Amino acid sequence: MPNTNENIESGGSSSSVPKISSGDYNDNLLTSMFDMMQNITAEIKTMRKDLEALREDNKRISLSISSQEKYFKKNCRELKNEIFNLRQEMINDKNEILALKQTTKQNLIKISNFPVSVNEDPFTIFEKVCKYIKFSVNVVFIEDCYRLSSKNSVYTPLIIVKFLRNKDKMSFLKILRENKVRLTSQMIEETLPNTQIYISEYLIPEMAAIFREARNMKKSNLLKFVWVRNGKIFVKISESSRPLLITSKEDLSNITKPKTDVRGLLGDEAELDESDATDISESSTQSKRKRTQKIPRTSKIGEFFRPHKKAEK
Repeated sequence: MPNTNENIESGGSSSSVPKISSGDYNDNLLTSMFDMMQNITAEIKTMRKDLEALREDNKRISLSISSQEKYFKKNCRELKNEIFNLRQEMINDKNEILALKQTTKQNLIKISNFPVSVNEDPFTIFEKVCKYIKFSVNVVFIEDCYRLSSKNSVYTPLIIVKFLRNKDKMSFLKILRENKVRLTSQMIEETLPNTQIYISEYLIPEMAAIFREARNMKKSNLLKFVWVRNGKIFVKISESSRPLLITSKEDLSNITKPKTDVRGLLGDEAELDESDATDISESSTQSKRKRTQKIPRTSKIGEFFRPHKKAEK
């Protein structure tokens, strides 16, 4: 009998799977890795393109932002300049309105702190003042004379005198100043309480507020002289400085700015005739402006360096 075990072993060996060689496996592995590297390289190229596109977009956005920034900065400067100019125009318009309002009161003077009495006559009081200071007054000089109504019980109402002509008002104030006398109510009317009275030009409330601020600056030694002349406020910063016209509180604030040429910031420089300075307590009566000798100018610089010709004998 044939050996079945041998037949079984021989049959099993004839049906076994062929083995893969190590060379084929390495080739397949390298092919797979190469394909993978190609895919990665392609993705990197795509990413680089996307990155370059992002860079270009970023550059365009940066240029656009820079352009817009320059545009807005320019517009901002223009708007600031426009606001400044409009503010200056508004200030100038306000000052012109105040000047016009003050012009309507140009011929007025006020008598302050004169006690109120029963059945008083303001014109008679003014006549007695004129008599005391030796000013020849005529009824035709005066358009109106009255006492204001009392709005505050703390302060005595003003007596207002309105001259027909500005010339007569200025003459009265000049004589009053030259007398250099401190008037009291009993000098005018003996039966009244003895109080010091003050006479000066009438200023509208807005101009009076500017004048008060100027006087406060004088008390703080920021100004040397403060006075009113014909309804206009003048100041001098020092003994030798020129008089400056003050038209607003901005003018006063510009004086305190350090290292600033105030002549370019304030209203105007004024040629002062001190005989017209009408605020008795604040006028600069002891100050006389020194006038410098004017040197003739030449149009050619050569004439400046050329020696002067000797006078013929």
